[in-house]
Amino acid sequence: MQKFVSNVQVQAQHVADDLQQKQELQKLMARCYLKLGEWQLNLQGINEITIPNVLEYYNAATELDTTWYKAWHAWAVMNFEAVLHFKHHLQPREDKKKVRHPSNASANTEGSESENEGESVENSPVPSPVQKKPPEDLSHTLLQYTVPAVQGFFRSISLSRGNNLQDTLR
Repeated sequence: MQKFVSNVQVQAQHVADDLQQKQELQKLMARCYLKLGEWQLNLQGINEITIPNVLEYYNAATELDTTWYKAWHAWAVMNFEAVLHFKHHLQPREDKKKVRHPSNASANTEGSESENEGESVENSPVPSPVQKKPPEDLSHTLLQYTVPAVQGFFRSISLSRGNNLQDTLR
């Protein structure tokens, strides 16, 4: 898929004269980037490595098609999931009584549940690098994903044509 996206980007540069064809290629690339993010999330789950990668794919989708609800929704949900992920990993060990389950928020608006991470970091013998950060770095990390999540939800709500209760409640 990444090779396909690269080829389409090259094609888009050559059709600069035909505005309609260029817009169609940009919409196609936006859908490809969204799919790449979904695939990575489904294959590798949510962790410190996949979060920035998936957000990069989703951000590219929002930039290529700025009026596409699904791209903005996916970007907002991924930022929201990043906040939950880091918040879960920041809790003191004695507060962790349960393994965090995903919030079932996914980029797919049809309501399918995402299959997520395997073992909890709590069961891991090696602490996560996030757990070693000082509290001010952790709050900065949470803020880094909270603001874009809120902005993305507002944008997706403004672009939605129907029931956007889920985004509103988040």
